[in-house]
Amino acid sequence: MIISVPEFGENPSNTLGREPAEVSSRPELRPESIFERIIKELLIGARSKSELATALGHKSVSGTLNERIREMLAADLIAYTISDKPTSRLQKYRLTEKGRKHQDKK
Repeated sequence: MIISVPEFGENPSNTLGREPAEVSSRPELRPESIFERIIKELLIGARSKSELATALGHKSVSGTLNERIREMLAADLIAYTISDKPTSRLQKYRLTEKGRKHQDKK
């Protein structure tokens, strides 16, 4: 595996079609990667956004994580643990039956 680091002077024209280092070395930037990792975390139990962010190796909740959670809620793969208060600071997310079935297909 070759990772180019611009600070050390590699010429970007010498990459020969490889992905930039910041993309290839950060799998969390790929949507399916975060999606699958969220499901794996929620198989263990309910988690808050900050707990999910920590499990994904992020320092804080990213825009990408927020987006994936919204998509998963819309697809009914995950649900709120406090359904009548979606903006509660105590809110956590859990897998739905549909989310568990999705994981079982893998």
